[in-house]
Amino acid sequence: MRYAVVSDIHANLQAWDAVLLDIREQDVNCIICLGDIVGYGPNPVEVLESVHSNVDYIILGNHDAVVCDKMSASLFNDAAAEIINWTKKALNKNAVSLFKKLPLSLTGKNFRCCHGAFVAPGKFDYIFTEEDALESFSEVSEQLLFCGHTHLPGLFVLGNSGNPHYLEAQDFQMENSKRYIVNVGSVGNPRAGAPKATYCIYDADEGDIFWRNVRFDLYAYKKALVDKGLPIETSMFLEFDSRIEHAPIREQISFSPPKELNRKMMQTLDVQDINYLKSKVRYWQLFSIILLLLFLLVLSAVTLPFLLKKNDTEIIGSQYFIPINATSSPFDKNLLPPFQSATNEFTANIQIILASKEFQQYSFFSQSELNGVKFDSGKKDADIQIIFPPFSNIKKDTKFCIEGFFKKSSDFKGDIYLKILINRKGKRSYETLFTKPPNPNYIRTGGWIVAKRTFLVADDIDKIQCVLSGTFEGSVEIGKIELQKVPNIKD
Repeated sequence: MRYAVVSDIHANLQAWDAVLLDIREQDVNCIICLGDIVGYGPNPVEVLESVHSNVDYIILGNHDAVVCDKMSASLFNDAAAEIINWTKKALNKNAVSLFKKLPLSLTGKNFRCCHGAFVAPGKFDYIFTEEDALESFSEVSEQLLFCGHTHLPGLFVLGNSGNPHYLEAQDFQMENSKRYIVNVGSVGNPRAGAPKATYCIYDADEGDIFWRNVRFDLYAYKKALVDKGLPIETSMFLEFDSRIEHAPIREQISFSPPKELNRKMMQTLDVQDINYLKSKVRYWQLFSIILLLLFLLVLSAVTLPFLLKKNDTEIIGSQYFIPINATSSPFDKNLLPPFQSATNEFTANIQIILASKEFQQYSFFSQSELNGVKFDSGKKDADIQIIFPPFSNIKKDTKFCIEGFFKKSSDFKGDIYLKILINRKGKRSYETLFTKPPNPNYIRTGGWIVAKRTFLVADDIDKIQCVLSGTFEGSVEIGKIELQKVPNIKD
């Protein structure tokens, strides 16, 4: 599961559109917004509509709280308060009602999200210092904590010493013995020097966290402020000059947290659980699926006769697979057949499916220790698949590791990933256990990007099968794909 965690969009439509486009290119499954959708910026209506349509989970920020009258505008400086009052007039009652329903924090599997500090989140205190971080660590139990509010990307790490320390924003992989507070920065009102929108991606399966820095149209944003008659001094990033020393972050803050929570804020939902929300919407998802199936049945009845007139698919290699016995297979050795045979064709027991013979080609190459295959696709919506033979006779708790090496061309557009299919005992069809795309942060010698995943096979699984699948335009080189049986520590 890959999450995009964004915060402090602040009605900056140019920045939000740029970030949303970047998110769509990162193989993200879920988007979480840490609040402050509005404030400072000139496009609250457009940004709120887009966030409501594209973001999966939203929590309340202090600017949002003022708009729905859960907090007083007197807590802000004059310039920020002026924009807040203008924003309240720009939004209708439906927007206000949406903000009133937002929770103050959100929990997932081993992580928690909040706009500011995790101590009394309705006060929206800041996490500036290591002492502030320790208070938040002490308040909640999750290993990974996401926040925004300061608009300054960075992280606090708490290890065995019991004393958190601050680090500049940097990509990292979580360690079991440590806890983390990750400030994802700001999409719409950055305060970290260069005027770039920042957000984080969290790969929950791998425990990876990395930042994204996205450029957006500063001129268009400034023009929108001027056209709406709004002050520009709250958007300090517009004055960015690498030769000028900027004011400390505390002097850029326009909001002062209240000493006590007011009555309306005390009535706000304190925390929402992602898993509970998922179960709540299953009924509507099922209803939507039924409607979609009915639509597809009608559509297929109309279009199928035309589709059957032409079959552009090309199938190369094996038509029938010889299953591999997983019990007798050795450990720490690639169990998959190589791509290329001695006759410069695909090796036996591999099947290649090209959805379009007209727009898709393949060729073999040899680079150092990698003997791979290159696919060229001139049609972005055409699929390519490499299907490897199934593995049978799998013992309970067998551990495998799959790894692939990829190079994408500069004009590559689309997706490519490794997939593991499983067949449960007594079932006729396969189901997907997981898909794994290449991780842009895992780059090996020669510029190869790696997709890697270790997985354990349960006792009710009869067979597994490896598949490479892609839908893209451009070129991709696949150096090799390995599946190894890994010794289990318990054995």
